[in-house]
Amino acid sequence: MPHVVAALIVAFLGSRGRTCLWPEPRNHLFDVVVDMAEAAGILVMTSPWGTDGEVGPPDAGEILGLTLTHDLAPVIALNERHGKDDQLLTLARHLALVWLGQSGISTAAAPVRGDGSMPRFCDAVAREVVARLRQRAQANKLVVPCMPAIDGWLAVATRSSRRFTRALICQTGGSSTTYTSAFRMLGIKSTDVFHAIGRSLGLEV
Repeated sequence: MPHVVAALIVAFLGSRGRTCLWPEPRNHLFDVVVDMAEAAGILVMTSPWGTDGEVGPPDAGEILGLTLTHDLAPVIALNERHGKDDQLLTLARHLALVWLGQSGISTAAAPVRGDGSMPRFCDAVAREVVARLRQRAQANKLVVPCMPAIDGWLAVATRSSRRFTRALICQTGGSSTTYTSAFRMLGIKSTDVFHAIGRSLGLEV
């Protein structure tokens, strides 16, 4: 029953890091759900899969997202070349996979495919999850982790997982991580960018 699983997923997301209601100014629901998932211990990353030189519509085999399940830290990676509404639905599909304890991959042609996964079931769960979250947001009853307003640098942080990036920035500059190593892991080259990413995560840097 997809609606039962969807209700459980939404309740799980809302049970971690309860600190404030839907933030103002209203950020896109995708960005909020990413923070909810990460507060629940799921690492969410994005990547610009594909090349800018591609001609024509996306190939049916283009990857939308993938999930690697793990008891300690499940990982969901999403294709950031798609709009945030599409990324939100893909994220919800992969949250369903995490709930089922399965790894898997989704493409434009197949919503979810993986070892023994159920594409139609995951798709139905995902649409119900998104609908429930939108209803809560519209009623101003969506309880989320406190987060700063979304800016352009947050997208850079999301590529490595906001949770990982936050931890990396907090550990950089001391005896554990050098700035050179941190820059390499984040794919950046300057201290100014490093500090801008930190501020986008609400850190004092």
